[in-house]
Amino acid sequence: MRVVLTVVLLFFSQLVLARAAVHEYRLDNGMKLIVKEDHRAPVVVSQVWYKVGASYEHDGITGISHVLEHMMFKGTKNHDAGEFSRIISENGGRENAFTSRDYTAYFQRLEKSRLPVSFELEADRMRNLQLDEAEFAKERKVVMAACVPRTSPPR
Repeated sequence: MRVVLTVVLLFFSQLVLARAAVHEYRLDNGMKLIVKEDHRAPVVVSQVWYKVGASYEHDGITGISHVLEHMMFKGTKNHDAGEFSRIISENGGRENAFTSRDYTAYFQRLEKSRLPVSFELEADRMRNLQLDEAEFAKERKVVMAACVPRTSPPR
């Protein structure tokens, strides 16, 4: 009985620790910053969410949010295509992105001292994204191909 009680108490103590307070800030430029601390591991997860997704698209631009998600990895004035991912990887991290109906989000997971690397790269993408016409056309085809299985009738 004591063992079961100990296990249950340990489980619930971990749940309490995981429910850290959420702090919300607004930067001078209007960007909302949400911080939820979790000290169970020496890592950070940085996420940038844009309030744009498939539900914001009208006929004629369907899929544009997803295409732009892909373009965010194609380089900036300061970083060539693929360099963002390479820098995150060299710093021991992982990154990815997703587009939903209402949001497009980009995230990185890194060792906690590397958080500035993530912030610097995301800020560069926000300000200096390069939208090459040929790359845009290529990514448009990639997104269209990904949508075909979901929109085609069953065989």
